Amino acid sequence: MSPELSVNQADLDDLLVTLQSLKKDGYQTEDGRWLWCSGWLKLSTNSTKISSETLAQSAKDALSRMKNLKRTMALLTGSLQNTIQKVTEHSADVIRSVGFASLPDEVIAHVLELLSEDYHAESIWDESTCHWSRMLTSVCGRLRRIALHLPRLWEKISVATGKHWVACVRKRCQNPDVHFVYEDYDYSLTDTSIRNFLQVAHPTDAWKSLRIAYGGEDAGHMIFQRICPDSRNKFTKLKYISIKRGDYDFPDDDEVETSTTLLNESEHQLLADWCIPNVEVIELGNIIPRALSCPSLKDLSIHLNEDRENPNFHWDIDALGSFLRHLVSIHTLTLKFGCATVSPDDLEPQEALQPVRLLRLTKLKLEINILTEDTFLRRITEVVDGSNVFEISVTMNYEYLTDSSGPNKWISAVFETRSGTIRTFPNVEILEIVFKERHSYEEFFYRAPRFDIILRAVPKVRSLSIWIPNHISLPNLHLIREEFGCLKDLQSLCVKYYDKRSTYDWVELLFYFGRLESQGELDQFKRLELAGFSKHTSWQEDFEQLLGERFIWRD
Repeated sequence: MSPELSVNQADLDDLLVTLQSLKKDGYQTEDGRWLWCSGWLKLSTNSTKISSETLAQSAKDALSRMKNLKRTMALLTGSLQNTIQKVTEHSADVIRSVGFASLPDEVIAHVLELLSEDYHAESIWDESTCHWSRMLTSVCGRLRRIALHLPRLWEKISVATGKHWVACVRKRCQNPDVHFVYEDYDYSLTDTSIRNFLQVAHPTDAWKSLRIAYGGEDAGHMIFQRICPDSRNKFTKLKYISIKRGDYDFPDDDEVETSTTLLNESEHQLLADWCIPNVEVIELGNIIPRALSCPSLKDLSIHLNEDRENPNFHWDIDALGSFLRHLVSIHTLTLKFGCATVSPDDLEPQEALQPVRLLRLTKLKLEINILTEDTFLRRITEVVDGSNVFEISVTMNYEYLTDSSGPNKWISAVFETRSGTIRTFPNVEILEIVFKERHSYEEFFYRAPRFDIILRAVPKVRSLSIWIPNHISLPNLHLIREEFGCLKDLQSLCVKYYDKRSTYDWVELLFYFGRLESQGELDQFKRLELAGFSKHTSWQEDFEQLLGERFIWRD
């Protein structure tokens, strides 16, 4: 077996002599040349009586010696780094466990609470986190003792965990986060299991949040039938509801020509009669209710076809409009679509239905994913009157090779009317536009987004944020301002790239801001921000010199 580390004996001895000399000098030196090449230094400082040949040879010898020392130290350093890595890999777990165990109880409690918050934030539809507290208490007696005194760890209860465990958890949390999750045929949800769960999860007027995810009509009907009736004077503390339907039992072979809400008449009635007076946040997935009794609702999210790539049905847009018409209290509306289509018979709105005007609506968020038809999107934007909206965010997740619509058709559907005139959002002051490509293609560069349409639709915009991948050029603000007379109030611009940037891209970005400066466009800005550039700090100084104090470099 060859040795892992092998060095030249003479070079190692020379290195040890040099280090010993450093030790004798008090572990410091004012001039490194006295340490590494003192012989050459003495000759070169008294060179009047020494020939050039002697000086040259002395320099060669000194350089050769120092290179040998450097090579020896490199071998030693490499071996040391390799050994550090091996020891780290072998000992990391025990070091972490000992270090964690050495923390005071209150610090460990805080760590567990932070972890719990992350689990809550990242697992809206995830059943597994309901078992997290059970696994945590089984690690050791100390963690069990700490965990039992943290109500936050016991908030999640689920119909899938068994009534005995739910009863145990229920004693430790006054206001639980309740899960009815049935998205897997491995778990058999029955009316009896729902009834047994509700018996131990009572009282419902203590529930803080409710998350329902089911795979098909039968499971949904069972859940709604048990929860919704006789709900008056119940659910008084409920602030958050999430309902998502999967597509497991929806026919895949035959296309459904009529528009649908994926709810039957009985389910519509159950949800309409459900009294949830204090709910402030609702998330709906793949269903459109007829009505919900939620007078305190502030934040509504509707996700349609988010997980289904080949839908064989069309969404009922007029039903969506009728549903929104009942929700006059909402402040934020989020609509997410993927592969969404509209029936050929539903391409135009009914004449009797006017756009829904939500007087308290201040924020509108649209997330448009691949294979969403622009005809569907246009019908959606015709449903909602955005005249009161203060902030708009539009995300376009696009695939160049598969999408027949794509960004420019989507932009037209959102910001233009059927006749081609601009659909104005007169009160919007904050605008965010996000472009995302599943795969990067240079061809998309030549299909530049119609920023002029977008910016003409928001005449009072003060803050503009643009997230772009490679090959998308930024808007020509000067040309748009001069040609259309807009952007007079624009004061803040944020640009965020989320793809790897080449030197060419950075030069182009510098040129872009330089051109704005030469056109006098930068004078009106109070804030210019570049985001997502933490790995490219070498360019930061160039932008700071160009943009001055108003420039912000953000990770």
